[in-house]
Amino acid sequence: MSVLVGIYPISIAKPVDPARVRAMANAQTQHGGNDAGVWTAPGIGLAHRDAAAGAAQPLLAADGALALICDGAILNGAALRAELTALGHDIGAGDDAALILHAWRQWGPQCLAHLDGAFAFALFDAGQQCLFLARDRLGMKPLHYAVLGDESLIFSSELRGLLVHPLFRCEVEARAVDDYLALGYVPDDRCMVSGVHKLAAGHSLLVRRGKPLAAPVRWWDVDFTAHASGARGALREGYRDRLGRAVRAAMGDHAASGALLSGGVNSSAVVALMAAASSRAVESRTLGFSDAALIQGDPVAERFLTHHVRRRADPADPALDAVTALFDEPAADASALLALRLCQFAGESLAVALAGGGAGAAMGGLARHHRHVVAERVRAMLPGRIHAQREDAAADSYARRLCVMTPTVRAGLYAPGFRRALDDYRAEGRYRQIMRDAPADDALGRAQYADLKLLLPGQTLTWLDRAGRATGVDVRLPLVDHHLVQYAAGLPAAMRLRRGPGRGLVAQTMAASLPEPVRKGAGASLTFPVDDWFRGALVDQAARLARHSMLAETGWFDRAAIDGLASAHLGGAANHGKALWQLLMLDRALLRLFG
Repeated sequence: MSVLVGIYPISIAKPVDPARVRAMANAQTQHGGNDAGVWTAPGIGLAHRDAAAGAAQPLLAADGALALICDGAILNGAALRAELTALGHDIGAGDDAALILHAWRQWGPQCLAHLDGAFAFALFDAGQQCLFLARDRLGMKPLHYAVLGDESLIFSSELRGLLVHPLFRCEVEARAVDDYLALGYVPDDRCMVSGVHKLAAGHSLLVRRGKPLAAPVRWWDVDFTAHASGARGALREGYRDRLGRAVRAAMGDHAASGALLSGGVNSSAVVALMAAASSRAVESRTLGFSDAALIQGDPVAERFLTHHVRRRADPADPALDAVTALFDEPAADASALLALRLCQFAGESLAVALAGGGAGAAMGGLARHHRHVVAERVRAMLPGRIHAQREDAAADSYARRLCVMTPTVRAGLYAPGFRRALDDYRAEGRYRQIMRDAPADDALGRAQYADLKLLLPGQTLTWLDRAGRATGVDVRLPLVDHHLVQYAAGLPAAMRLRRGPGRGLVAQTMAASLPEPVRKGAGASLTFPVDDWFRGALVDQAARLARHSMLAETGWFDRAAIDGLASAHLGGAANHGKALWQLLMLDRALLRLFG
């Protein structure tokens, strides 16, 4: 886990101030107090900050022609090293960064197809006078960039790294506010700060000196039309084989590795496969906000003889300052608190932690997927609709299922001037284009594709990456390994769509290995007492939202409407805890970005 930043003057190779790139790196979230490593040359400045002392980045090629900074891990390092060595490369004892340098020398931008894992990197090629930025296939590692008025491109792992540059103008992007209130996060195709771009998952950007800035290039995508053939039993075995490989790759050879165990099917499957692959007891950690949640992992720990440690978290403490400090852009779901608390707990003894996160979006089988497919079958029988109209109606319906604040509620909170600034924009509309362009030939594939492009990188992966980065834990998600995701995408929809306890794809595949309570979906569901928070620890925050907050000072919101929400909640007339939490997270983000 590390942060990376850089400055690249596009037009001419003018000098870059090393103090500037160092300040950009040191502004970012990073466990540990290590100062940034900095390297500058005419027309380029790179900085890298790592939790480990003495990290050797930026990394220079032996001849000085290449420089690289990288965040993440290359999981196929041994195989890649052997391949490059056979091609004549002398890598020596070099780490992942050295492998990327040699892969670039061998294949150029096509090197990305040879890299497995979660990563973001920036590579400067002095011979070609170009900068190459890349992000992993699913979007676990972040990378932001912007172009300044002096025609310099600046980039940073986190948004806050860009904000400290003195030439950067920080202005709000109004549509991102609507995105956040609708979806609960700001998706990867938008940023809360105008002019900032997030390099999308599975994309790269090649910037050449003296040339216009080109658009990012998609270098990987999942394909839901690549249908697998064979009997279901054989397909299920193929999936299990890839599950095992994904878990073994994520484990690597780290001595201080373990698992985040909730007791649900996905995390339990990860523990089962870790136990099968390890000669020592698996380290497992469970965090619970209740006694019932705390013991959910026990059957799995007992079955696989893990070294299991549990901790009870205080449900009355929302840890407001700690949660809001994690994110540049707001996170509406209080589950982000669980990610932080769990990583803090795991970080006391683990350097690498495997988790089951992301599988629902990647594998299908969630209740919303089932409802969407059923609704689409009904629409197909209705007369008088052309195909495009039916597809748009399906996308609108699916977006509503994922919406955390409806258009009507949002419109009631906005001031008239902000509604005019938005014009006719509605965040839910982005689902139309994504699902229309999806490489899928059925309703389930289109819905899953939208999840993989929006929800997974925008919310799930962001939470876990930021929580891990802040606590020094490398969180790895083998169930969203790209080989596994692509294989699952090709399976028959009927295999992916089965829902209910023990019916999901992971549960079907691992049924014989998991304890009965896990297979049956027994256990306490995860809930957060947000309604109680705003009548207890956060009561003052609820009262000030409409009057004395950054949110109120923007003029974008109807103060009376927000005050009405807070008053009804505080008086017990209604429960608006989730909406108040969402507005409070937005208020804190605005204060951090624009205050």
